[in-house]
Amino acid sequence: DTDAGKMPLKDLLQNKQARMQGLLVIHNGKIVLEEYMGMRELDKHSWFSASKQLLGLTVHILEEEGLIDLEQTINHYIPEYDSDDWKKLKVKHLLHHVSGMDYVETNANFMNPEHPLAKSVAFSLSTRYEDAGESVFDLMKGVKSYVKPGVKYDYSSMNTQILGFIVERVTNKKYEDVVAEKIWTQVGMESDGHYALSAQGEPLSAGYFASRLRDFGRFAMLYTPSWN
Repeated sequence: DTDAGKMPLKDLLQNKQARMQGLLVIHNGKIVLEEYMGMRELDKHSWFSASKQLLGLTVHILEEEGLIDLEQTINHYIPEYDSDDWKKLKVKHLLHHVSGMDYVETNANFMNPEHPLAKSVAFSLSTRYEDAGESVFDLMKGVKSYVKPGVKYDYSSMNTQILGFIVERVTNKKYEDVVAEKIWTQVGMESDGHYALSAQGEPLSAGYFASRLRDFGRFAMLYTPSWN
């Protein structure tokens, strides 16, 4: 059942209203369906927020290695974030989107050109030769809380972005290099993945990552019995 009526999957894949780019189905570790309707097999497509799983897995790996403590405060890892609000916030609050910080992804925040969330998106995605404005790191430093941490679930890509900054601080490496070292080069990927960088060179760990569809599938298999 679709907005364009009832149709078999094969028709939906070719329906221009659906605008589907590619579809990969893996069953018991084997590819059983692979179609490329709007992209080529070797093209890389953005994962968008599904790539937050790369960040989450990286954080947990570093936790196992003793480099990150989920109960530690953000200020412990990023001393520049020295307001009382940041000092109350723990790594686990960012990881589970219960930070209580005023950068929640609402239409009102996105549409307000003076809001830190709107600025961070606009500045980080600025085009070549455009005034890039402040860095995402500096914009997030001044954000205030609106509710006590751990009380309310409110999804925000900025939670993930700040965790990416923490990964860089505890490893003294670029975030994308840590993902490559800990995950991408360890699980049989067939091609490079690509992170977008802000105009200031910050990795946009909140969701701007792209790979081939088969490598997307390989990553998903890490969470199934077919992982090995």
